[in-house]
Amino acid sequence: GPGMAKIIEFPGGAGRLLRKREVAELVGVSERTVERWSRERGLPRRRVGPNTVRFPEREVLAWIRDRA
Repeated sequence: GPGMAKIIEFPGGAGRLLRKREVAELVGVSERTVERWSRERGLPRRRVGPNTVRFPEREVLAWIRDRA
């Protein structure tokens, strides 16, 4: 359906590139928290377009693991 995530492979084996909403669901926090983490705490992200940011799944999980 329309909510299906497009699977994007990123060179360098980052795994899937997640939308902010997907990161929030994956981690169990709000989208606002994801935004704050990426702005203030260095949550890994990739700019994939002029107004588009994606979050590399493996790096995000490692980042969270390192801070658990």
